[in-house]
Parts: sequence; structure tokens; C-alpha cells
Amino acid sequence: MKKFKALSLSIILVFLMSGTIFAQNVVKSDQNMVILPNIKYYADQRLFGYNIDGENYFSLRSMEWNLMHEGKSYISLDYSSEEDKVYIKKGGEVAAYTKDDSHMFNLPSYPEKVLEKNVSINFEGKDYQLKGYNIDDRNYVKLRDLSKVLNFSVDYDYINRNIILNLEEPYKEALSEEQFAQENRAEYEKIKAFIEDLTAGLEEESANFKSDLKNPDFEKYKGYRDKLWELKKAVTAQVYSPDGKQPETVVDFNYYIDLLNGLKEASMNANELVYIYETSQKTGYLSNYTGDYVDNLLKNLDQIEEELAKYESFYN
Repeated sequence: MKKFKALSLSIILVFLMSGTIFAQNVVKSDQNMVILPNIKYYADQRLFGYNIDGENYFSLRSMEWNLMHEGKSYISLDYSSEEDKVYIKKGGEVAAYTKDDSHMFNLPSYPEKVLEKNVSINFEGKDYQLKGYNIDDRNYVKLRDLSKVLNFSVDYDYINRNIILNLEEPYKEALSEEQFAQENRAEYEKIKAFIEDLTAGLEEESANFKSDLKNPDFEKYKGYRDKLWELKKAVTAQVYSPDGKQPETVVDFNYYIDLLNGLKEASMNANELVYIYETSQKTGYLSNYTGDYVDNLLKNLDQIEEELAKYESFYN
């Protein structure tokens, strides 16, 4: 019995000394990202990693790959096996994707090996030690720790659960949920007023217009046509600038991506309905697709209303 106890204790000590973490502490995790200034109004980019004791860790290779845009790299990595150190530099050439990189998009739910370690990094001639893990022979660190070394900002959108990286903005401390609400409430009120002004009465008028499609009174719906055109113009001005420069938007739409997408869809359907209205005045009849565009617009308005309700719930 004493030998058995001694053996059991030895096994426990081996696990403790090796830094191995039991599987229940390691949870597969992935995050939506918006990367500025490279990619605006886009949150389908995902960073795959693991949540360990409440903190998200991502592989350095995955970060290198995700920060690349249109073939141009933000950082490039070079690993020295002799030093067990990762050399990072701005720009440079990113290694081509291989089958060994499948972990960036298809992580196993239960990794075979998880070892706590200090990840050695050299950036611009300076050495850093980041708390991290070796997971299945790859180095994982916290995105915020890496952003501090590389000096770019990382924000978190508590409403949409998106990570927002700004590669041109210097590192800053993370906001708490309460601080986020305080900092962004006024901006939300601006976008809410902007949308309500554009869409006021539009749902009811769209439904009325659809009910009269068989016998349209074009003069009666001239005001409806004008509202649709104002919607189209206002949304277009938020997304596109005539001189090719970044438009001056009502708010930073990177925090309102789904709202912006709803507005863009509504704008496109409004534009089609305006075109149909103008054409019908010459031909005397409406396109067979008019009802479809009205239905699409009504769906867009419902989507926008649902999105606004999500923000309203958060701020109030």
C-alpha cells in the first residue's frame, strides 16, 4: 500500500512539474474580429484559439496569418529552434500556408498537450517574455499581450462580441463593460436618431404601397418615392465618398456592422423601387418584381429594428 501511495504521489508530481493542464481547464474558443484600417465593416474574420482559465490564447502563426491583407503582411515570424524564440518584424514575407497550418481554422476540441511556458519573443531587437502555452507544439499567447509588444490597440465590442484591432492606433488599456457603455452611449444615440429619421413611417407606407400595386396612384406615392430616395442617398454617403476618400460617417460603423449591413440592403431595395417608380410613370405599369422589392425592404426594416433593440437593451 505504501508503495502504491508513493507511486501515485510521484505521478502527480510529474504532472505538476511538467506544467500539463487538465482538459477541463482548456476550452476551444474562437472570436470574430474587425481589423482596422485594413478591413472595415467586416466581422466574418475569425481567430481560433483556446480559453484557459478564463483567458483567450491564440497561436502566433494564426495571428500572423490573420493580420495579412491582400497579400501584404503586418508582421512576419521566424522561429529559432536553438533559442526557442520567435523573431517578429513588421512587414516581411509570410510563410506559405501548409497542411501543418490547419490548426488555424480547425483546432481540435481537446488538444493532446498543453504546457504552460513563457514564450520568448524578439521584436525590433528587444526580447520579451509573454505568459503563454505550448499547445500541441505551437506557441500560444494572449492577443492583448502581443498588441502591447507590437503597439497596436485592441478593443472589445461587448454588444456584438467582436474583437476590434486598430493597427494604426497605439496600445491602450482595455475598457470594462461599464466604461464601454459610458464611452459609446452618445454614439449609439446618434445612430439611433439617424436611423429613426430615415425610416419614420416607411414600414407603413411600404405596406400601403404594396396593397395598391394593381392600381397604383403615382401622385399619391410621390412622397413615398422621395423618402426612399433620401434613404438611398443618406446610406450611400455613409459608405462611399465621391472623391474616393473615407466618408465622414455619423458614427464608427465598426461597432454597428449588422446595422450598417441592414441599412445597405434597405438602401439597395429603396433604389430599385425608386427606379421602378420613375420607369412606371413613363410606361404606366409597375414591374412584376415590385412586390418582391417591397417585401425585401420590409424585411430590412425589421432587421434594423431588431438590431436597434439589441443596443437599446444593452444601454438601458
